Amino acid sequence: MSKNYFALLLTSLMLSGCLATYGGKDPGSKEGQLISYQYEFDGVKDLKTEAVFRKPAAATATNKVPAVIVLHDGGGWSTERTRQYADLFTSNGYATLEPRLYFDDKAPRTNKKDLASLYAGLSYLSKQPEIDRNRIYAMGMSAGAMLAMLAKTQSANELFNRSDTTFRAIASMYPVCWLFTATIEGNPPKVFSDFTASDMKNWQPMPIRLFIPEFDDYEDRDATTCENFITKIPSEQARSTFSIKLYPGATHGWDHGRTYSFNTWAACKGRGCVNTNQSNPAVTQQGYKDVLSFFGEQ
Repeated sequence: MSKNYFALLLTSLMLSGCLATYGGKDPGSKEGQLISYQYEFDGVKDLKTEAVFRKPAAATATNKVPAVIVLHDGGGWSTERTRQYADLFTSNGYATLEPRLYFDDKAPRTNKKDLASLYAGLSYLSKQPEIDRNRIYAMGMSAGAMLAMLAKTQSANELFNRSDTTFRAIASMYPVCWLFTATIEGNPPKVFSDFTASDMKNWQPMPIRLFIPEFDDYEDRDATTCENFITKIPSEQARSTFSIKLYPGATHGWDHGRTYSFNTWAACKGRGCVNTNQSNPAVTQQGYKDVLSFFGEQ
C-alpha cells in the first residue's frame, strides 16, 4: 500500500482519538456528556442529533442555571471550535449544549432541517431539571451564526418549536448578512432557497446581537452589510430587537485559532473570491467578554 494511504489512515486514527475525548458520560466534567435527542423534520419523526451537554457544578434542581446552545460553523462539529464557548459559559455559570449538526464542510445539509434540530435542542434543555427554562440562549459562529439568526424568525418558531418556551436572546458571531439581504429583496441564493422575503420581515421579539468584523470577505469587506439588512425590515419594533457590535480590524473567523484562506462562491457578496480568516486573539478575548455581557443584560 502507498505511503499516502498510511498517512491518511494515521491521520484518521489520530482525529478519531481526539474527537472521542470530547463528550463523555458526566455533564459536570470538562468533557461533558454525549447525549442524543430526537427531532422531527419533513414528516420523519425519529431523527436524532448527538450533542455534548455540559453544566456547572452548582447546577441542581433547586439551583437552576441558564443555558446556551452553541452552534458550530460550516467546518462542522469535528473542528471542536464550539468548545471554547462551552468552556467560557460553563465557567460563568451556564449549562451548554453543543449540537453535532454535521461532521465537516463536505456534509450535505439544509438550514430548515438544522432549525428543526436546534429547536429540539431547546426542548431538550427546557426539560432538564437543573435548567432555568426561561433563560435559554442561542449563539453560533458563521454558518451557525446564520442558523441562530434564522431561529429568530417567526416562521422558524411556528414550524419547529415544540416547547412552550423560546430563546431568551441570540448572539450571532460573524454572520453573512448579504444572504439575508438578497432573500428579503426576493432573490434568495440557493442556500436560502427554502426561505422567502416574508420570513426575513417577521421576527420574534427576543433581542439579537450581531458580532461582526470590519473586514469580512464574505461581505466584500463592507462593514455596513448587516446594518443595511436591518434597515430593510419593515417593522420598527422588529428592527429595534437587532443590535450590532463591530470589531475594527477583524476578519471572518477571528476565533478559529489559526489563519487560513480559501476560495468560496459565497465570498464577495456571492460573486466568489478568496476569504481569509485571520486569527485574532485580542478580538477573540473581547468577544468572549461581549457575548457574556450581552446575555447577562437580558
